[in-house]
Amino acid sequence: MKDRLAELTASRTQADEDVAVTVDRDGFMESFFRRVEEVRGLIDKISYQVEEVRKMHSMILTAPNPDDSKSL
Repeated sequence: MKDRLAELTASRTQADEDVAVTVDRDGFMESFFRRVEEVRGLIDKISYQVEEVRKMHSMILTAPNPDDSKSL
């Protein structure tokens, strides 16, 4: 069996040098992350309002019902 480690490392370093990273300059990512923050804020607001509805619902269910007391 032929030792090809030298060929592998040579092609690996050559491939690493050919890597190019493109940078988005049109502001898409900035706009995207701004929108993500907006959505996160809306989710937090909805979560808070859902918790408030749960509290109100619980208070309504535990409150005495005036109709029940009259029928006794």
